Amino acid sequence: MKFIKIALLSIIGAGMLSACNKTDGPIDPGTAVVNFSEESLALEVDENEGLFSIPLDLQGEPGGWPVTVNISAAVRINGVEDPNLDINNILLITSTSIKITDANNSFVQCTPNWNPDDNQDYEVVLTIESANGATIGTNNTCTVTVKNVLAVKYGMYNFSARNGNGNPAQWTCILSEGSSGNYILQNILGDADGPRLVGTFDPETMKLTFDGTVNGFGNMLGGIGWGMKGEYQLLFQFGSGEKALVFDVNENYEMSSTTNSFQLWTLALQADGENYGYHEMVGSFTGGGVLEYAGEMSSEDEWPF
Repeated sequence: MKFIKIALLSIIGAGMLSACNKTDGPIDPGTAVVNFSEESLALEVDENEGLFSIPLDLQGEPGGWPVTVNISAAVRINGVEDPNLDINNILLITSTSIKITDANNSFVQCTPNWNPDDNQDYEVVLTIESANGATIGTNNTCTVTVKNVLAVKYGMYNFSARNGNGNPAQWTCILSEGSSGNYILQNILGDADGPRLVGTFDPETMKLTFDGTVNGFGNMLGGIGWGMKGEYQLLFQFGSGEKALVFDVNENYEMSSTTNSFQLWTLALQADGENYGYHEMVGSFTGGGVLEYAGEMSSEDEWPF
């Protein structure tokens, strides 16, 4: 009988403890006040910055744990809210419902969405809309300015230059996205099966540079690059003293090549594996050239670079 009484008291005690810590419903705010941290009220990030965190600041003692904070977001251009803009195209928010535990180290995680085709700066205003277990403080908004990073637009480009014979020529090239912000230039000199040059864009110098890699691998050596085209080796060679295919970029997406000449060859090794028994010039240009935007790609290709 004594054992039964002890067991019964244990059950009652556990129930009372559970009732004291139950947090499914509304929690009294107690003395707790929640804000965005002082240093996070106004942030500026580049659109290609990647994941970043915005700390929440909880002061005082809540009536229970965890404290749940709900966040809303609005997009503004030049200080004017635009409800038609999809925030996910500008700033990805991992979760808008944040739980703050007694460790008090919670934050909002965000990732800017880099879109090279959009050269607009945006403001995203995050607001603490509600809090269960705390009172909302006066620092309840955080403005994140997502700064545009100048980039070259993806799509089809007309490449105007002089061919190897010195005559005016034009080819349609495709500029697409590689990994880590790289650019892939394909269909160069009109060869759909030719090399896909891998390049980078420097927004400070406004130069788009293709060197070092072709078809996902290869190295530059004295102005010569290597790659593969099926069973054949590819060789692309620049003019004397030149080591890259470089384009100066302007705000109209027009790109002028500063590279004087460029040659593309297809090579095949002989049976001995050391000497070349076949070679053919796929194409070439001299005197520089101009890439001019011609529209979006009809289909999107992905390359493992």
